[in-house]
Amino acid sequence: MGYAKIGGVILLFQVLISGLALGCIYALVAMGYNLTFWTLKIINFAQGDLLMIVVMLSLSFGILWSKLPMVLAVIIALIIAALFGVLLQKVAISPLLKNPSSSGWIVSTMGAGIVLQSIAVMLWGTIEMAFPYFLGKQVIIRISSATLDMQWLIIMGVTLAIVLLFEIFVDNTIFGKAIKATAADKFAARAMGINTDKIVIFSVASSSVLAGIAGVLIAPILSANPYMGSMIGIKGFAAAVLGGMGSTKGALVGGIIIGISELLASGFINPALKDAVSLLILFGVLVFLPNGIFGQQYYEKV
Repeated sequence: MGYAKIGGVILLFQVLISGLALGCIYALVAMGYNLTFWTLKIINFAQGDLLMIVVMLSLSFGILWSKLPMVLAVIIALIIAALFGVLLQKVAISPLLKNPSSSGWIVSTMGAGIVLQSIAVMLWGTIEMAFPYFLGKQVIIRISSATLDMQWLIIMGVTLAIVLLFEIFVDNTIFGKAIKATAADKFAARAMGINTDKIVIFSVASSSVLAGIAGVLIAPILSANPYMGSMIGIKGFAAAVLGGMGSTKGALVGGIIIGISELLASGFINPALKDAVSLLILFGVLVFLPNGIFGQQYYEKV
């Protein structure tokens, strides 16, 4: 095998691993979209900006404003994001759902995202800032002539653990089954004695936490800035739609497909295609596969 072919194989291997890890980030964001879709039947378009806020707050509590241990800083930031998610649901989503025909939640969640982004710009400016690696420094793994950032492997491990734990929680706990019941029919679940309001609060808070975890996982590689969540939020939404809204395995598969596709396009065709790929996939899915890979057709009696 010639040097050119060897170099191409090594590049392909590195792109595939990086694409898998990047896809895991999109999958976590997509899982957050799914949680609000399950219980509220809406899409929280502030998801990407919640991701950004967790990253910026973690950086501030850990380095900029105080010197808290980064683990504690991240936990505090995740709690704040969860509380904001619940506040958003109470103030800007639920009141608009009283009118079933209203789509005002689209504007309110987008508006909340813009507000978060504007606050972030006022607090931190627009300069990109380095986010500390989980291991204290960047660790590069060498496999023959290939090099891999250890952070990619951490991302994949954490995502896989979250997906497995979530599936076990939903399928094998009373609270998890209550979530499934609420997702299937909120009114029937309420009639059976399930506190659907508590389920909704849990889902919205968990959605914010998932976005935040995705943010702190990818921040060491992308760096932190107030605009970092915009494209990740869009790609996470594309992953959710591609996999099928409401499907956890669909979120994972959709995220991986988009992550690998965009890095293959940017690595072997043109770097300018990186962000365009997810949008092209989203457009194609909406036109040709509106229910996604694992999605189901829903019918509503009228």
